[in-house]
Amino acid sequence: MNQLLILLISFSGLLNIQSDTIMNKYPVKSGKITYQYEGRNSCSEVIYFDDFGDLLYDLKTIFNTENGKDVKCSTLKILRQDTVFVFDAESNKISHCSKANCSDNVKQNIISSEMLLEMGYVFSGTEEVSGIICEKFNGDNGSMWIWNNIIIKSEMEIMEVQIRMVAIEIVTGISIEESIFELPANFLINKTN
Repeated sequence: MNQLLILLISFSGLLNIQSDTIMNKYPVKSGKITYQYEGRNSCSEVIYFDDFGDLLYDLKTIFNTENGKDVKCSTLKILRQDTVFVFDAESNKISHCSKANCSDNVKQNIISSEMLLEMGYVFSGTEEVSGIICEKFNGDNGSMWIWNNIIIKSEMEIMEVQIRMVAIEIVTGISIEESIFELPANFLINKTN
């Protein structure tokens, strides 16, 4: 399970080199995107965003088998304007930091075609993924399918492991209950940065 976390962090590191202005906003006001990951382990991710991403809910769940038992590990990040809250269910604590001081990019599913070209990717045409026409880019370590600067699908080789991510649900322009971006009352808050 730890190896998949390392791979996901490595993958997200590719996206962290973008400027804050590119990564700052979603191109649509609100939406929900559900991703499925395949690699050494399987993973799901559900993202809700509103106000073009000033409000963000990102729940990643990794599924693994350890000693014959199914195990899942979840990480929840909530972004409220300029503060990122990360929930640790094992310790029942919330750490938080300002968006500018966080060690990782919160909106890891946004990248521009210009940035992909700067990273050495080559535009190879358009393809339909999950009912959406996407621009496809190929690079040395894999391919990405982009729609409105949102990664809809990626197939990457990271540390000799094939990782596939695909959006299985994409809904935009929806009304999202503000309560989804609220912090649970039963967690202790620790300041990290």
